[in-house]
Amino acid sequence: MGPTPTDSHPLRKWKGHVYEGGIRVPTIFFWQGQIAPQQVCHQYFTNTDYLPTFLELLGQTYSLFPDAKSFAPLLKNPNVDTKRGAIFWHYPHFSNQMGRPAGAVRLGDWKLVENYEDNHLELFNLAEDIEEAKDLSLENPQKKQELYQLLVNWRKEVNANMPIKK
Repeated sequence: MGPTPTDSHPLRKWKGHVYEGGIRVPTIFFWQGQIAPQQVCHQYFTNTDYLPTFLELLGQTYSLFPDAKSFAPLLKNPNVDTKRGAIFWHYPHFSNQMGRPAGAVRLGDWKLVENYEDNHLELFNLAEDIEEAKDLSLENPQKKQELYQLLVNWRKEVNANMPIKK
């Protein structure tokens, strides 16, 4: 198996994985006179959200980006509810950091991880378990099914390539 390439403790795993240690990245913004210093925001967004955010800050529209939402309001008020909705990850391959083929969806505090090799599903509440140590899928079958359906529908919508089993 080899050595662990990085340590993101207390987050689970590292780059190349769909667990928080592989996808959670801090973001720092500085804009003199526009963004108050020393603010901390705990809301989530994804990399596709940068373009509509910058376009909004420039006074431009961004309606052509259905998979992205602006987080510009968070820059002035990190507590405003942007209603981000679901965000998705799709890693249909093995990574050189020991990652396995998997996908994930986050909606609010809930996150579902699907292992594509055996279709095993894991459900986590990130507000209560940032380490993704306790799988809640058996205790919350409706939430598991809701998030799984979101993930399946999103993969169909974006025509995501799935791994081919040999």
